[in-house]
Amino acid sequence: DGDGVVGMSKDLIFSTFGGQDLSGIVSDEFSATQLDSAIWTFNDPVGDAVLTLTGTQLELGVPAGTGHDIWTDGLTAPSVMQQVNDADFDVTVKFDSALTQRIQQQGVLVQAVTENLIRIEFHFDGADTKLFAATLVGGVPTTRVSSPINLAVPPYYLRVTRFDDEWSLAYSSDGVSWTSGGSFEQSLAVTSVGVFSANGWGPVEHTATVDYLINNRGPIPAAD
Repeated sequence: DGDGVVGMSKDLIFSTFGGQDLSGIVSDEFSATQLDSAIWTFNDPVGDAVLTLTGTQLELGVPAGTGHDIWTDGLTAPSVMQQVNDADFDVTVKFDSALTQRIQQQGVLVQAVTENLIRIEFHFDGADTKLFAATLVGGVPTTRVSSPINLAVPPYYLRVTRFDDEWSLAYSSDGVSWTSGGSFEQSLAVTSVGVFSANGWGPVEHTATVDYLINNRGPIPAAD
């Protein structure tokens, strides 16, 4: 201002998208007691995950003692996925589960028809809660984002935006004020998008509790 006082806001997200959504991603509040098989497929690579719908949330749990991850051993984490079109998209997922033990993970999984994929998640590394993103291409994992965030307790809101080959991340504690989590470039012929739960190499159990997944460019149901 005229006295030389400077004010600065948090990082915010600005979008110029105004066209038709071509991704076909279906928003879901998980308000039923059974998974909608017309939208979602439950994938359980290890065979020991537990999927529960409470009527208000989706719970995806993995037990301690066995590793569930997305890394050099491929995809061993359970997921709930929906088939989508290979197009730009913008989704928000609200996680209501706490991250208190190393290395509990919960996030968004984006897959191609091959084993190529992108994992974007919150996890606890024993010291910090982090926003983490990695690509797995041809069996080779590459870290794209790994940064501590200022979300100590749930809920954790994660926003993933795709524009051509650019992937942008943002996170929030309330779904209103957003902090940029960075971006990276990766070509991927996307066929499915969903959520996953993991526990790294398996020292602890974890249950990811998902309140909703919303397509920000499509019809948006009232969020609770």
